[in-house]
Amino acid sequence: MKQFYLLILLLLYYKTGTGQQYATSQTNGITGICLLCNVANPNNAIDNNDLGNYSSLNITAGLLGVTVFQTLIFPATAGGSCDSLFIGVGTSGSISVNLLGGISVQTYLGTSANNDLQVVDSSHFRFTGTNTGEILLRPVGTFDRVKITFTSSLAGLLTSLRLFYAGYKPAVPTPAATDSIAICSGDSATVSAVPPAGATVSWYSAPSGGTLLHTGNSYTFTPPATVTVYAIAGIGSCSSAPKPVTVIVNPLPAKPVYSVPQGRQCNDQSLVISNHTTGLSYSVNVNYTGSGNLNKDTSFTVQHSNTITIKDLGYYFNATASISIRAINDTTGCISDSTNRAFIFGGHAARAVVTGDSAIICKGDSVTLNANLLNDPSGTNLALIKWYDTPVNGTLLYTGHNFKSKPDTTVTYYVTAAFECDYPVRTPAKVIVKKLALPDFTVPQGVACGVQQLPLNNRQPGYYYAARFVYRSFLGVMKDTSYYSYSSQYVTTPPIFPILPVDVLVYLQAIDSVSGCKSDTAQMTYSMGGYALQPSTTQDSVQICNGSAVTLHSYIPGFNDPTVRFRWYSAATGGTLLSSADSLVVSPLGTTTYYASAGYECQFPARTPVTVVVSDCNALKGQALQSVSLHPRTITYDKGIYPNPTTGTIFLDFKQDITGSLLQIFDINGRELLREVLASNRFNFQNRIPSGGLYLVKVSRNNEVIYQQKIILK
Repeated sequence: MKQFYLLILLLLYYKTGTGQQYATSQTNGITGICLLCNVANPNNAIDNNDLGNYSSLNITAGLLGVTVFQTLIFPATAGGSCDSLFIGVGTSGSISVNLLGGISVQTYLGTSANNDLQVVDSSHFRFTGTNTGEILLRPVGTFDRVKITFTSSLAGLLTSLRLFYAGYKPAVPTPAATDSIAICSGDSATVSAVPPAGATVSWYSAPSGGTLLHTGNSYTFTPPATVTVYAIAGIGSCSSAPKPVTVIVNPLPAKPVYSVPQGRQCNDQSLVISNHTTGLSYSVNVNYTGSGNLNKDTSFTVQHSNTITIKDLGYYFNATASISIRAINDTTGCISDSTNRAFIFGGHAARAVVTGDSAIICKGDSVTLNANLLNDPSGTNLALIKWYDTPVNGTLLYTGHNFKSKPDTTVTYYVTAAFECDYPVRTPAKVIVKKLALPDFTVPQGVACGVQQLPLNNRQPGYYYAARFVYRSFLGVMKDTSYYSYSSQYVTTPPIFPILPVDVLVYLQAIDSVSGCKSDTAQMTYSMGGYALQPSTTQDSVQICNGSAVTLHSYIPGFNDPTVRFRWYSAATGGTLLSSADSLVVSPLGTTTYYASAGYECQFPARTPVTVVVSDCNALKGQALQSVSLHPRTITYDKGIYPNPTTGTIFLDFKQDITGSLLQIFDINGRELLREVLASNRFNFQNRIPSGGLYLVKVSRNNEVIYQQKIILK
């Protein structure tokens, strides 16, 4: 009786404590013939101790030889006599021990009975309510299930038995431990369990039986793969239920595969991991070593990328970068073995400094900038000095200490020093270019004639102007001349009178007389009419009698252009326009000089005078009064002299044979430059007289000029 109460006390302790195991599956059945016998809601008796859910073992009253049974199965094997078994039962009405005589209980290990069949009586039962109670047993051997049988021959007045649960409580509670831990392949795992007071923990390879691996609360080992070990607490001959602890062994990532550049490198280098996969990061260590006691170590992590950037330190001498890279699994944290490589960064020398950080020059001038190393630990002065147009990248302009430049606008250059590689920081050197304002001037509109005064709209005190004038016709450039203008208000065009209409291209550049600085060149264009040439007349003078008339003729030798406009005036300049034709009929009262002019849009500035001498013919005896008409002394020709302008070879196209005639060439001042007897109608004087001018060609025979013509030698 004392043992029963002790069992009751133990079970009460276990029921309220921890470590009890409940059945998690079931089987049921009926023996004998009974159509209305059954096990209702059989799964309500597993996985809980809830008195609100139960299975019902039902037998029809009065039947004999019929049994209804339900076997409740535990998830693990219990330790036999050290463990306590408790089964919750009840009825629909009040319960008494006499009503339970038809109930028997037996444990099994698998399908093998433990031969511990017990019919329920007061020694194995305690009341938990008016219609509920617990069957309490201590099995004699190990078990993993219990069979509850309800027999009709013993049931008496009881026809339905409620089965709430079945459970067992180890005499030794299961040690507390985590369900699993994760390690990486090759690492050691330490599993730990917290046993109940006075218990010893043993670690096994299986939940029952198996190999004893270790004794102690903690067990350290290196598993090759994922494995489960079992912690069992023991007190004397009693053992707890096994506590499984799974050690998950995660594989290591593959070693990173990458290559490094060959030879000495400049700038940051990108290394690509060729076997990168999603979910990997990389632990990178770089150790820089080199002459001058360089020994710098740096570590960093690259996440979710296959590219590793190795920084260039910009070190003075060559620097070896020794690289160690390990792959990290972002999920498991496992780290691969390292892959080690090395390459060399070329030397960068040191920072360059400029003698004076800026220079001021005039536009069009040049400046020489000088740069050297800030310091030179090598003491060799062998570093290259390199000049660029931008602070990074850009174009290399010059290599050397002294850089000569002639910029048009203010500019900043950037200088650095280098051995194999440029020092990464470039030093700016600014050249400030002072440039005067662009000249603002006005040119004539439409067709202009004569010398022009071009107004200067932004003239500054102390400035003068470089002026250039280019006269261009459809034949090309006729004249290109330049001079300096010191006028305070105008720039005056040169006295040039082109034969044909031209465009005059005017170029002006302002110059500061103090600093010598210049502006850009401003350019404008205006049109100038053609002047043709100064006309010739039949004679310089003619004598007539009082009351007589004379016809004066003007012409341009060799010109057959009907668009040339001739005019006759009463004075050398200005005066009265007397006629707009090549001939003028006059009958002056006294000796008078008339002036012939020729031109296209513009009149040639020099007029040719013809004096008509009026005489008293009554005093001239034997002479008859008559009208005189003066005509050019010419010979018959088709084209005359051509081409005109010429480059030095001319043809004389006359109907008469002029072989043996004398050809003379004069400049505009009347100075004879060349004479030669014609052997044919072709004459070449190229390189024999200065080119680029206007000349007079005369052809004479028997000391008489038979033809003359002005020509332009290009």
